[in-house]
Amino acid sequence: MTGVGSLDDDIQDVKMTRMGNSMKYLRRVIGGLINTPALFHIWCEDEDKNKWTECTISYILDDELVEDYYMLQKICNYPNTGSALYSIWKLKLIIPEYINIFWRAAER
Repeated sequence: MTGVGSLDDDIQDVKMTRMGNSMKYLRRVIGGLINTPALFHIWCEDEDKNKWTECTISYILDDELVEDYYMLQKICNYPNTGSALYSIWKLKLIIPEYINIFWRAAER
C-alpha cells in the first residue's frame, strides 16, 4: 500500500492504493499499525536535512487475516516539500534481533 499526504497526516487519513488487497485487510493492517506499539523506530535523513525517512516496524496479530511484521515507511518532503510518501510493507522472514544488532552496530 502506498499514498501521498501532508507531513502531519495520520496514516488512516492518507488515500492509499490497495494493490490488490481487500479493503477489510487494509483496514485491519492500518488499525494494527495505529494500535500496536512499534518494536523499532528508524530515522534517516539526508545531509542537508531537508528530506528524511521514518520507519516503524510492528508485529500485528489481529486474527487469521493479519498476523505478521509490518513496516510503515514515511518519506518526508517527497515528492514535494510539505508532503510525504507513505508506504506499508509486509515483512517476510524477519528476525527482530537481527534488526536490532544491525542498527546498534551502526551507532559504534
